[in-house]
Amino acid sequence: MNWAETVAAITPHMVRIDTPNGSGSGFFFALNADRTIVGIATANHVISHASTWEQPIHVTNTTTGSSTVLHPDERWITYSMDGSDSAAILFASDTIQLPETPLRLWPETSVVPVGSEVAWLGYPGLVAGELADPCFFTGNVSATKCPPCKYFLDGVSIHGVSGGPVFFNCSINGLCVIGTISQYWPNRAHGDALPGLAVANSVAHFVDVVAQVKSLDEARASSPQVPPPQQQ
Repeated sequence: MNWAETVAAITPHMVRIDTPNGSGSGFFFALNADRTIVGIATANHVISHASTWEQPIHVTNTTTGSSTVLHPDERWITYSMDGSDSAAILFASDTIQLPETPLRLWPETSVVPVGSEVAWLGYPGLVAGELADPCFFTGNVSATKCPPCKYFLDGVSIHGVSGGPVFFNCSINGLCVIGTISQYWPNRAHGDALPGLAVANSVAHFVDVVAQVKSLDEARASSPQVPPPQQQ
């Protein structure tokens, strides 16, 4: 498969996430009805320390060069409750320049079949300062495990790529994000680190967040006094 056009479509939605103790990747996945709140998907471990200790989170869209530093009172963070290492950051849309529409998420009730070719993007920490654009990786779905749904991918994940989108292009659903990179399991059977498996979590948590944002929009339409989403 020629991934060049797909990468060009995904990249503008990518963000680099920096915290006082590390960095990771994320992507634009949610937007409320009046376009005042955006949602960024990432891996829980990328932002959990900064969230717990109320430290700033720096979000940069490397395509436009725009960025924002989110302090605790400027963001709402929601974590998956099933231990799947997924987290979403919701914040004011006027603080960063993003595309008009978020990326599509794979239907929560469907699992991408084993053997499917997928790809992912992220910002490897080993080239920090050298590359402004996210790096491209590809592989196949080697196995799945549910629940919570995880994809085991025949490909590489590098520190800093965590939280990056894993995407799949099919004739039925089109281009969709199916998961987020969470970790890499190297093969250490013989002592040295040999090629292993990348692990991605499904987008189930983010599908739930999109539904919550939609419900909030509907509630605020009927009662303008409804408050914004609360941190979980």
